[in-house]
Amino acid sequence: MKKLILLYCLLFSATLTRAQDDVQIKLNYTDLLSVSTSGGQTIHYYSFIGATNKPEYGSLPLLLTEVKLPDVVFDCAAHLEEIREEPIAPEEADQLNDMELCSSSYQVITEKSGTRAMIYVLPFRRDTVNNRFLRLTAAKLKLTYFPAEPINPPARKSTDYAARSVLENGTWFKLGAVDRGVYRLDYPFFESLGIDPAQLNPTKIGVFGNYNGLLPEINYSPRIDDLEENAIKRVGMEDGVFNQQDYILFYGESPTTYHYNQFDRHYNHEQNLYADTIYYFLTLDQGSGKSITNLQSTSITPTLVVNQFLDAQSHEKEVKNLLSSGKLWFGEEFTGDTTERVFTFRFPHLVTNFPVHVKVQMAARSFVYTYFDLSVNDKTVIDSTLFLKVTPSSHAYAFKANKSATFFEDNDLLNVTIRYYSEDRNAISWLDYIELNVKRELIYGGGQMIFHEPDAEQSGQIARFNIRQVDKPVQIWAITNNLQPKNIEFQNTNDTLHFTLNDAGERDFIIFDEDHYLTPVETVSVSNQNLHGFDQLNMVIVAPLIFAEQANRIADLHESVDGIHSIVVTPEQIYNEFSSGSQDVSAIRDFMKMLNDKGAFGNKPGYLLLFGDASFDYKHRIPGNTNVVPTYESLESLTETGSFVTDDYFGLLGEYEGGSASGELDLGIGRFPVSTSEQAWNAVNKVGNYVLNKQAVTGDWRSIVCFIADDQDSNLHMNQAEDMAAIADTLHSGIRINKIYSDAFAIKKTSAGFRYPDVNVNINNQVEKGATIINYTGHGGLIGWSDELILDVPAIIGFKNLNNLPLFITATCEFSRFDNPEFTSAGEYVYLNPQGGAIALLTTTRLAYAHANIVVNTRLYQNLFNKENGELPRLGDLIRLAKTPSNANYLNFALLGDPALRLSFPLYNIVTDSINNVDATLSSDTAKALTVVSVAGSVVDEQGIPLNDFNGIIYPTVYDKKVKYTTLGNMGSSSPENFYLYNRVLFKGKTTVTNGEFGFTFMMPKDIAYSFGYGQISYYAIDSLTFDDAWGDYNHLMIGGVDQDAVVDLEGPQIEAYLNNSDFKSGDVVTSKSVLMARIFDPGGINFTSSGLGRDLVMTLDGDYGNSVQLKDYFAIDMDSYQQGMVNYAFDNLTQGLHSLTIKAWDLQNNSSETSFDFYVNDQAEIAVSQVLNFPNPFSDQTRFEFNHNKQGVPLEIKITIFDKEGRWITELSQKSNNGISTIEPIYWDGTNATGAKVDDGLYVYRVEVTDQTGNITIRQQKMIKSTK
Repeated sequence: MKKLILLYCLLFSATLTRAQDDVQIKLNYTDLLSVSTSGGQTIHYYSFIGATNKPEYGSLPLLLTEVKLPDVVFDCAAHLEEIREEPIAPEEADQLNDMELCSSSYQVITEKSGTRAMIYVLPFRRDTVNNRFLRLTAAKLKLTYFPAEPINPPARKSTDYAARSVLENGTWFKLGAVDRGVYRLDYPFFESLGIDPAQLNPTKIGVFGNYNGLLPEINYSPRIDDLEENAIKRVGMEDGVFNQQDYILFYGESPTTYHYNQFDRHYNHEQNLYADTIYYFLTLDQGSGKSITNLQSTSITPTLVVNQFLDAQSHEKEVKNLLSSGKLWFGEEFTGDTTERVFTFRFPHLVTNFPVHVKVQMAARSFVYTYFDLSVNDKTVIDSTLFLKVTPSSHAYAFKANKSATFFEDNDLLNVTIRYYSEDRNAISWLDYIELNVKRELIYGGGQMIFHEPDAEQSGQIARFNIRQVDKPVQIWAITNNLQPKNIEFQNTNDTLHFTLNDAGERDFIIFDEDHYLTPVETVSVSNQNLHGFDQLNMVIVAPLIFAEQANRIADLHESVDGIHSIVVTPEQIYNEFSSGSQDVSAIRDFMKMLNDKGAFGNKPGYLLLFGDASFDYKHRIPGNTNVVPTYESLESLTETGSFVTDDYFGLLGEYEGGSASGELDLGIGRFPVSTSEQAWNAVNKVGNYVLNKQAVTGDWRSIVCFIADDQDSNLHMNQAEDMAAIADTLHSGIRINKIYSDAFAIKKTSAGFRYPDVNVNINNQVEKGATIINYTGHGGLIGWSDELILDVPAIIGFKNLNNLPLFITATCEFSRFDNPEFTSAGEYVYLNPQGGAIALLTTTRLAYAHANIVVNTRLYQNLFNKENGELPRLGDLIRLAKTPSNANYLNFALLGDPALRLSFPLYNIVTDSINNVDATLSSDTAKALTVVSVAGSVVDEQGIPLNDFNGIIYPTVYDKKVKYTTLGNMGSSSPENFYLYNRVLFKGKTTVTNGEFGFTFMMPKDIAYSFGYGQISYYAIDSLTFDDAWGDYNHLMIGGVDQDAVVDLEGPQIEAYLNNSDFKSGDVVTSKSVLMARIFDPGGINFTSSGLGRDLVMTLDGDYGNSVQLKDYFAIDMDSYQQGMVNYAFDNLTQGLHSLTIKAWDLQNNSSETSFDFYVNDQAEIAVSQVLNFPNPFSDQTRFEFNHNKQGVPLEIKITIFDKEGRWITELSQKSNNGISTIEPIYWDGTNATGAKVDDGLYVYRVEVTDQTGNITIRQQKMIKSTK
């Protein structure tokens, strides 16, 4: 290797002759920013361009510089020169969190990954001389390259994996194990499985499994693929028959494993984080006959005589997760009156002249310094170990402390006492673990005994083992390779067993008698499976069996709609082949890596859908736990600034990647955070409706991207929203930008705190009307957005927008913390709302910093229309690309939704061909107030080719010039700032598209902004047959001035208004759920866009003008017209009694008209039925019955009885109606009698009987003719 490094040095001598590279760095800091945690802590921090975070530095931002190394065999060192710095104001230093992590010099950290080096600079230091903090403002970063031993593991190839899983064929059972030792499977055991052992071929019986602790996180670490067959012992089966006295022996591990550390010569325990039971697989017919082989004892003179052995025990209970985040769980509490606990360990035949090693780890939370000590058998071993105290600026919820010590003990029984000391009775401490290493005499005391001698494993070692006091038949197995144990041949001399191994490479052994075998704690039948055989797919869906039906629905949906081929697998199937049957999150990652390495995804990125909720509790310790499909939790579990949850881990597939969830995403990953079958059905239903129900979900909402920004932080969130809006506005001409900036609205003080009621209304309206993307930047948390709760859970639950679902992008803190089963986050409510909410969320799950939010958020827009392999990105692609290059800050962003789903942007484009018969590419006449404007255009494909087969409707919207708005500077850290928006509507129409071409005419209102500038025409069109849609805009319409030649109009619009149907007369009785209908006409055009101040289309009830209702959103202009249209406004719950109603409308020349009528609301009134008819009449094969009524919104039972002209009963039809309008749904009759036979031609009489819920009955009678001639 040294020669190889020298060769690389010569090859890159030109680079190395520079010796060093310089990087000039400059930092411009923001004002002090803040975020709030779910625990109620406020984190204060600075930010700057290039800022990032590392968990070990809490909330302190670091400057990241990425350097490309000359080659993989180089590393680099870095230091700072020419430093410029400035003091941090004391009042800000006091607020900054985690400043205790600063040292007296600026820290520079270098991390290598392949041919990249990431250099982090912590730009804060403590000035110990002047007792203050300084921050770096500029410096020169000096880099030095030098040869280094490369970590260059060979990439795994498809041939490194099994072609088929051993589970593909045969009969299999999972055997649960919780203790280390030798397990026996005897004749009654097989009978308990419903199997006749006598019919089995013993050589085909096999035990498979490969548990040896948790799977490694980093990909290049070795691991066993699929299931390995273990060596077993078949007792009494030499005759080839499984007789009643025969049995099988195999060695099994426990969930807690012990690994020898050759540096400190101790055994360290590893608690299984994911499972309390591990598994082996029993096959009845797929075994190869693998058996335990014998290891012979040698007569060579030993170099090592073993009369004693190393032993280790541990105590670790996992009952409490302090932050509801991360992998680390704690056990017993020390607080209040319980500040002392005793833990007992027994080590028979302890060697008294060899030191006992104890290691203990605890955590404590206190606002004063606290301590613990540890004694063994009343002798102090660890004295006064300090816990750091928690302060308001602490980065940790609690602080860990660990200590180890050695001591001598002459008693086999070790009573370990831990005492916790604090002057604060509210202080609390938790035990993590106690770990003991001792040396014991090699004396057998019966049962099963595991013993170790690490020195015996050394190359060339000849080791003799002497085991004393063995007075019964025993066996000894070497279990250093616990999957392939070997039987040791030994001699017995005066109850001392001895054997000598020559360079055998064994260090771990077990001695056991035949009276103390272990039995599996669980036996489960396993269906055949073969995940190793999958190839040529696009998406993997991981779903439990209870969600299998819905998971297959989403798979079938993608297969039929866009050719995405998916497989549905359960977590248990993955564990069976990749983690020996027990839960381990790395098994899911290893499965995805196998598919990727085998080329199963082809040349396109693959997708992973995790179909189920997750939990920080992997082991179901919390009531109502939701660990349906597990996620990756960080090891850090005590600091909210460093703890995280991420699904990215499953897509980190590079050889160097995976450790602590580091690396670049290779998959698009999304999650359905569902925990019930109903939620699963709803989630798939929303996707199906979004993709398949084209007629219902099309609409101009698909053109809208809405940016919502919080106040505070010196306009930071508004400025970030402005930057992203500027990017989005250039992506496609059809995109319409809307902005809801809190600071542009009046703030009000309420008993619950400050609120922005108008912002709440605007957000709710935007969601209900629809938008392709709703993007929020600012403060937030588990219960909603911003300190003023501009969006909260009650509003989210109330969303009813199933047919216009947006993608929510939320650049805020832990809005969608999906892994806490004890609390449903606001983001989860958005996703789980069965009647609306969002189709998906690109959202945050933990504490998030502004500098990370803006990077990910901006990258989403930069990639929104960037095609890969000729296709627009799917949601999984968007989040994958937004996180590349990777950064630890980005792990807190997750996709809650379908990663294979594409956003529903319109398919085709719309271009403007002419304005007033002048080519639209040329300068056109100015559109002045009261000017009539004619527009013509075309629907075209992506290449601009007209679509001659596009026939349908286009919805043009004409906007005045951009309107300037100014924020109010409501909060002390914010200041007034301008922003601009196209939102002053001059005309909104509806026009026919024929053979891809359209034209429309409209009149410019009198109330325009008379200054000259460019307005905008926004288009949205739908094909009436295919429901394909199109979008576009025209932004060169010059608007300004007044048409002095316009015809003067002094009359207001004509208004014809009524309730429910045109039969209504003033004074009529109606129900509380009536519908206002009004037809409005004016030859000079109707002002229904509120283009002038106070000139609104409004309805006033009972003279309450202070609460008049704007009707512009309930007015629909007639097709191909700007002169007339219809109002439809549904009352939800009118009060009983007499009411008056007035409608006021304006024309485009500011003339108004109004009309009024009275009505009486009485839900108990008699049923009024009118316009009873059937159509067609006469009819031949089928006719339908319809009528109007006054009971809209009231459940009705309708019965239609049909008689012939002689009065003989023919048949009866019935139907229930509650459609909310005054016309019933049609009731059809196919001309048959009650037996199903066709009736003769002739005259028939039908009687309509209508009954409401209060028992009112109304009957009407009509005639009809059946004629087949």
